[in-house]
Amino acid sequence: MGLVAAFRIYCDALPLVDVAAAVPEASVILDLQFNHGDRPLFLVTVTADSGQTLESALTETYDVGEWTRIGRAGDTRRYQIRPALGFEEQLGEHIDDLAGLEELATADAFIDRIEVETDGWRQTGWFADRRGVQQILVFLAAQRRLSTGTSQ
Repeated sequence: MGLVAAFRIYCDALPLVDVAAAVPEASVILDLQFNHGDRPLFLVTVTADSGQTLESALTETYDVGEWTRIGRAGDTRRYQIRPALGFEEQLGEHIDDLAGLEELATADAFIDRIEVETDGWRQTGWFADRRGVQQILVFLAAQRRLSTGTSQ
């Protein structure tokens, strides 16, 4: 039995949260591309922003190394971003259990949407069973950065 779960992670140190705060009227969707070394590339889709404010925020933020605008269609822009920081540098002071967070990457799950918000991330994912959902819920509740919803 598979489950779909939606949850929010409240942590302003997550990648691109300060960028989303610079353009609160925009939708910022993050995809991670894991085949590029120690840190995945960030593939970002932004809708309802003029581009100028967002691109200034990408240039100024501490956690973006390089960014490239890949394309534009109407009010939607796509970007490829190379992170400036490693996992521990980015979250080490803000997450109590980094090893536990890394273990979550091995859960039997598929996170199909990460929406970057002004105070953290809203994620939706498919999980093979309740154990995978429970693993994430327990971890995030321990960090006190969670709001959730699940369905079957």
